[in-house]
Amino acid sequence: MNFRFNLFHLLLLGGAATTFAWFTGGFFDGWEICTHCGAIRQEHRVLWMPFRKIQQTRLSLYLNSLPGGSSESHRWMFTGGHGGPIRCALGRGRNLIQPVKSLEIVTSLKAIREHRGDAVAREWTDRILDPMSATDAWMALYMLSDLTGDFDLNYADAVQEFEDSQKSHVP
Repeated sequence: MNFRFNLFHLLLLGGAATTFAWFTGGFFDGWEICTHCGAIRQEHRVLWMPFRKIQQTRLSLYLNSLPGGSSESHRWMFTGGHGGPIRCALGRGRNLIQPVKSLEIVTSLKAIREHRGDAVAREWTDRILDPMSATDAWMALYMLSDLTGDFDLNYADAVQEFEDSQKSHVP
């Protein structure tokens, strides 16, 4: 009789602890993007203990393949997540998800590096990894990724598209 009583209390306590953890953020899945290389870090939190996994993206693989490109230091920016009472948490880095996974971005950056040099390619990479300009840079480089016709003309169009998009955001 005493054994059942203790088991019941143990189960009750475990249920209460799980409920408490659920409502106080003890369970959470979230994603962050490195604004240095474009890698994605996924965090799965169970009872406040984080389990993290870094996933390389097309952009991070390309940037790490460049001379001096491999970096062990990351600058993580929260993109989003969910868990417990939080159905949908959006972070400042949410605009970086599509560009870092895009094959077209890597194709365009390779072409820019070949035709315009490392400095210009780095400038576009910085735009892609900046949440304030990522969407506009992604659209401009997506246009450039076609790589048919005259590169200089296509590049000028991409630059104009980016600049026009950036101006439209200014109040």
